[in-house]
Amino acid sequence: MDLYTEGMRQVVKDRGFATVARGLKMDDSRLRKKVDPDYPVRLTLDDFIKIAVLTKDARCLSEILADMELMAVPADKPDDDASLCDRIIHQQVAVGNVAQEVQAALADGKVDANEAWAIDRAVDVAIEKLCALRSELKEMAEPRLAKA
Repeated sequence: MDLYTEGMRQVVKDRGFATVARGLKMDDSRLRKKVDPDYPVRLTLDDFIKIAVLTKDARCLSEILADMELMAVPADKPDDDASLCDRIIHQQVAVGNVAQEVQAALADGKVDANEAWAIDRAVDVAIEKLCALRSELKEMAEPRLAKA
């Protein structure tokens, strides 16, 4: 299977063929065949997109994004109850979680694929929290005077 669909195959396997197939309104055996690297039937672009949207799992797109030198960051969901101080604390906790994931991954001297994925998720959360903080600060900024 090519590099781009390997992440998708792993996501489908981890989520369960029956669960993903049900979400796609597709027969379980058909989905199994489409993600089987030795079977001639392949995932269509439509299947690929539907699985990525259904699972909301960035592994589906990780190789594509890497080749484009981009990364997926979850969209910030406004939390109107969070103060600026709350956002700063949330961001700092998220960075601490990244450090914990890295430390746990390195405990045995090597980083396996699952540990790398956990680190990626923790980094994504930290970026999301930092972006939320930036958005809050931008909204607080006083309007600039227009140039005459």
